[in-house]
Amino acid sequence: MTSVATVVRKTPAVHLRAYFDNRQIELPASFDWSGAEPKLARLLLQAIDDMNVETRARTVNEIERAGEMADEPGQTAIFGVAQDREQLVALANGHARAMWMFVNDPVRFRQAEEVRFTDDRRRGRMWDGFIGTADLQVRRDDASLNAFRAAARERFESGNVEVDVFDRHRPTFEGEDRAIVQVAVYREGHLDDYLEFVDGTLDRRARRPVFEAALTYEPGTGVIEVVAKDRDGRPDLVRMFALHLLATEFREERLPLRRFDLSVLAPSASA
Repeated sequence: MTSVATVVRKTPAVHLRAYFDNRQIELPASFDWSGAEPKLARLLLQAIDDMNVETRARTVNEIERAGEMADEPGQTAIFGVAQDREQLVALANGHARAMWMFVNDPVRFRQAEEVRFTDDRRRGRMWDGFIGTADLQVRRDDASLNAFRAAARERFESGNVEVDVFDRHRPTFEGEDRAIVQVAVYREGHLDDYLEFVDGTLDRRARRPVFEAALTYEPGTGVIEVVAKDRDGRPDLVRMFALHLLATEFREERLPLRRFDLSVLAPSASA
């Protein structure tokens, strides 16, 4: 995980100040934002270290969240959901872009995190791909979303399900961006208990974990992809998506596995 010290040192002061102002986090009265950035970073890290436990934990967590999106996959995700790409391009670096979106467009920042979650797991153990119908509109009206939520609650025996539908772009090996619609699905799991320290004493606390899944639909090709930990539940998620949000039939036709010709890498007979 990216350390808060790394993020503070690499993020321009103007964007760090915007974060602290936005969160209304008080810094020492003597703190001077106009100082040289290397010294400013040291003073800011000390100010964070001197905060009370709750404020420090929240601040560190949020700064690290922004920092996690400053690398190449994070930047690809941010640009994939951005409303104004040119505005982001004009910023100094990836840390500036990540912090700017975290402060100024938190909804799209969270969507960018969802994009990264999904694309990092494409073609992995949590992924399945299916062939669907091209050029369909993804329904976003309340009735359709509620029908999807109800179906997910019943299938997974979940008390609560939340759904977020948003547009994005995905780069391809051919160099062009393809329009994608992504659906983030959050469902409440069964009750479980976890060890925690409560007022200094080790105890068990009951809670219901939240499980995350993602669906993507590419209108140009009709391809539907799903990322979810529950392998048996992935086709069911696609079926619900096709029925309630695409108004089409799910044929359960999987994407063929990619095949690569590696013969060109073999040494020639004359070598």
